[in-house]
Amino acid sequence: MQQKNTHLLCAAAFLGVSILTPMSALAASLYKITLLGTFGGDTSSAITANNAGQVAGYGETAEGNNHAFVYDGELKDLGTLGGESSAAYSINEKGQLTGNSLTADGQTRAFLYSDGKMTNIGTLGGDISARWGINDNGTIVGESTVTPGGASVPFLYKDGVMTNIGTLGGEYGNGESINNKGQIAGDADTAAGDYHAFVNEKGVSKDIGTLGGRISESRMTESGDIYAFLYNGDAMIDLGTLGDSYSNGEGSAARTRSSATAAMRRVRIWPFTGTSRAG
Repeated sequence: MQQKNTHLLCAAAFLGVSILTPMSALAASLYKITLLGTFGGDTSSAITANNAGQVAGYGETAEGNNHAFVYDGELKDLGTLGGESSAAYSINEKGQLTGNSLTADGQTRAFLYSDGKMTNIGTLGGDISARWGINDNGTIVGESTVTPGGASVPFLYKDGVMTNIGTLGGEYGNGESINNKGQIAGDADTAAGDYHAFVNEKGVSKDIGTLGGRISESRMTESGDIYAFLYNGDAMIDLGTLGDSYSNGEGSAARTRSSATAAMRRVRIWPFTGTSRAG
């Protein structure tokens, strides 16, 4: 909880379940639920918010397509890149957003939404790009194919230029989030065929390893449990769970959120967290 007047924003009108616990009673005194609505369809989803209370996500239209939105007191349809659907997934403190949209010819492209305009940021030469994070400088990270139909690799989009930041020696990778220092968190294939989380700083990607398994996008023990981890720049720390078999969460250096299943904190960039899976 960052401050007392923080809003808990609910985009979808699904209010059928209420768990009355001392914690929920406390939350009720600290938070206000706001239904954001849709664009004439049945569903919508609030994905992320900034500290100014602006919310990014997507909502269904009357025709059944999803459109990216920003909510700042009212729900605003951001449109598309010419195709039927779009979605916003990250917003910075300046109100700039990034997400994905279909183009008129059905291609998936990452976009930057700034100053009322949605811009196609292109690809690394392939046919698909997808965004994941944006910092307050308007720098975007995500994944893009290098050749049509090929594997996607992590990219950095800065000052109108998309750069391939590489994998950990394997074929596939993805940039997940970036902070205002330009440090990038992501995950990628290794030369051995494993899948590891990495941190990229000044153009160099560091494999941060796992909690004993082959995968550090999520950690799964032999019993099938999945645990969140904290990475503090030196070591990966198992955060455990709140008594169940699963924990996960997502956030940035300035903001955190917790999953409904275990409410474990995840801070992605120094310190940042994720999940790691055992073989």
